[in-house]
Amino acid sequence: IAVSPQSRGRWLTGTAGMPTIRPWTAIAMRQRLAERAVWLRLDKRAGKWEPALPPEWAAAGIVGASSHPYPCLSGVLTAPTLRPDGSLLDADGYDAETECFLATAPGLRVKIPTRPERGDARLALSILSEPVEEFQFATEADRSAWLALALTASLRTAIRGPCPLFLISGNAAGSGKTLLSDLASVIAHGRHAPRMAVARDDDEARKRITTIAMFGLAFVLLDNVETAGRSFGSPSLDVTA
Repeated sequence: IAVSPQSRGRWLTGTAGMPTIRPWTAIAMRQRLAERAVWLRLDKRAGKWEPALPPEWAAAGIVGASSHPYPCLSGVLTAPTLRPDGSLLDADGYDAETECFLATAPGLRVKIPTRPERGDARLALSILSEPVEEFQFATEADRSAWLALALTASLRTAIRGPCPLFLISGNAAGSGKTLLSDLASVIAHGRHAPRMAVARDDDEARKRITTIAMFGLAFVLLDNVETAGRSFGSPSLDVTA
C-alpha cells in the first residue's frame, strides 16, 4: 500500500495523495529482498563468500508466482466502517475478516459507540442530512436516494454482493450534481471522489474497471454522463459488483 503522488492517468483524476494498492515490480521486490536479508555470492577463484545483490530470478519468481502464503488484500479504507457481521471496524491496519487495510484519514478519527441506541441513530441522521439541508432536490425521494448513496459508500464493506450504481441527474449545468457525489465521498472516505469519463467502448471500460479494482478504489464518480440519443452502460459495467 502506498500514497499515490499523482493521478493514475488522463482518464482517472483525483487520486493524488490517496492510499491505494500498488502492485510489486521485480525491481522493487529485488530492492526489498536486499534490505531484508544478507545475500552472498561464492567467489570460486578466491574460495570465499562475498556480499552480493539478490539474483534477478528470485525477485521475478516471487512477483510472478501464481499464489502466495500471504493474506489477501481486497481494498484500502480511509474511514471506520462495519464488517458483514455488524461489528465495528475502526482499528487501523489489516482486517482479516474484510480483507481490507484501514488507514483512517486524520479528520475521520472520531469515537464511535459500539452499541448505539435510537438517540445515536437520530443524531447521526441529523448530522448526515445537514450538508444537503438547503439543497433543492426535486422530491423527498431524491433526498432519500442521496442519503442511501452516502450510507452505501460508508458501509460497502459490510455488504456481501453487488450494490447499485447511483445516478445523480439535474436539469441544468452547475446544478450541483458533482457536489452531491463529492459530499457522499467525503462522508464515506474523507476526500473528494476520484472521477473519470465514461469509456467509449467496452474494451476500454473493461481495462478501466480492472485498474480501479487493482488499486482498491472504493468510490469512483463517472462524471458528465450524457445519455441523450444513446443508452448508458456496457457489458463490462453490467457485470461489475
